[in-house]
Amino acid sequence: MHLGVAVTQLEAYNRGQLRSDRTIRFYNQRLAVLRQELGDQRPIDGVTREEVRLFMAKISGRYSPETVRGTVVAVKRLFAWAAGEGMIQTDPLVGLRLPSLPRIDRPALSLEEVRSLFTRGFPKTKTGRRTRTMFLLAIDTGLRVSELCNLRLEDVHDDGSITVRQGKGRKDRVVFAGRQSIESIADYRRQDPSAHVGGPEANLWSLDNARHVTPASFRRALCRAGDRVGVEVHPHKLRRTFATMMLLNKADLFSLQELMGHSDISTTRKYIPRDLERLRSVHRSASPGDML
Repeated sequence: MHLGVAVTQLEAYNRGQLRSDRTIRFYNQRLAVLRQELGDQRPIDGVTREEVRLFMAKISGRYSPETVRGTVVAVKRLFAWAAGEGMIQTDPLVGLRLPSLPRIDRPALSLEEVRSLFTRGFPKTKTGRRTRTMFLLAIDTGLRVSELCNLRLEDVHDDGSITVRQGKGRKDRVVFAGRQSIESIADYRRQDPSAHVGGPEANLWSLDNARHVTPASFRRALCRAGDRVGVEVHPHKLRRTFATMMLLNKADLFSLQELMGHSDISTTRKYIPRDLERLRSVHRSASPGDML
């Protein structure tokens, strides 16, 4: 079987497994790099481990470390799937290590920045109140932006539990919001009677049938709020801020992993910036040398 046909069949398989459109785009974009390098007519059973290593080295000078790693993930997935389907006798990439990524600190918002955005960043309009409520809920729950935008009326419960439907990996989970977040949502709903149209399955944030909040529109609204108070902010930074604040408030890493919907705790660790002042304080209170 030729490489181009194999990639097309992998896409069909992923759609049959109800993979998200984002996952399918990821594989298609990354595997396009391999197809460009080897050609669509290349027999997939003739690709060797050494050839893939040379391919990795070649693209390392062309793309960012994240793109190279993502490409290798997709290539390994392709060959593992092809071996499982009997298209090739053995997977030549079994045990091939993924390229490591440099540790990059992506800072979260400080408590002062969160307060500044919450109190001064959003206009006192209907859409401004909505964005402010979404901002508070994102900080309080760590929801992904797509999960936040897709919440239904029936997903938010008075006890603070929130049902997340079909999150990343099409997994359902439950997260929790504080009293202020739940009261803010209730207050927003009271001020917008038109949003009750559609019953419990209606989108939580829809002001009317034509104005559904998308991740892109929420991002733009956040950027405008950040410009008003001089703070750089975007949806994913809210998720990092949630993780950082939870840990500073003594939450354990394993509970945080479950709340954020990560299948691997190493993913959770990436959301935690290295706080040198906090580490200095911890070392000062527990220094083995000072104990002597």
